[in-house]
Amino acid sequence: MLAAASGCLVFGLLGGSSAPVFAAGVDDSAVPSAADPELKAKIATLRQQQLTSPQDARLRFQLGKALLAAGDRAGASIEFLEATSLEPSYYIAYHQLTQCKPSNDQLDEASERLIHLRDERPNELMLRVALSEILEQRGDCYAAARALIDLSYQPGGVPAQLLPKVQARIHYLLSQTKDSHTADNAKTNDAGLEPLPAAPTSQSQARRDLAASKAKDSGFGHSTLLP
Repeated sequence: MLAAASGCLVFGLLGGSSAPVFAAGVDDSAVPSAADPELKAKIATLRQQQLTSPQDARLRFQLGKALLAAGDRAGASIEFLEATSLEPSYYIAYHQLTQCKPSNDQLDEASERLIHLRDERPNELMLRVALSEILEQRGDCYAAARALIDLSYQPGGVPAQLLPKVQARIHYLLSQTKDSHTADNAKTNDAGLEPLPAAPTSQSQARRDLAASKAKDSGFGHSTLLP
């Protein structure tokens, strides 16, 4: 189940038509009404099943999806986060969490969980995708880009068929970082303060930041991420 979900995340997100698809929101006009009898019955059934199997991450995930479909974002975010607590590698649950307008505390909990898992599984692509999404939602687009850049410099870290999408996402996140820095400087200038230092989003800076990780590699060539 979890492996299939991870596969869905790889090809559903990285296989999308544009980088912003990672942060796509839920269309409120498209979700069923919370008063939908079938949906209400499904939620009730899942809650009952959850009582008998409280450690089942799959049930938490399914309940989260049902609650999100009913428009209960707060309830859904709790269930998705609990699913990741029970199974930290349930990567698609992190993606679903980002669709619920989670609180900063929930995003912090999710990112801490993924960062801890990253120490154990440094070369796992779907972990990096999930972490990138969570960090972007938290507002740290540079860190979100770095989560993918670091892996992309590892030999075989990103499958060749997914590399263009990973590169597109990296560029998208770095452009968001640059735009955010420009807006912050405009506000600073309006207040009569000194301009903020440049954000480390340039291609040359990204390469300098990654010099240490490149030095640890085994000597194989690296794909150019930032042409």
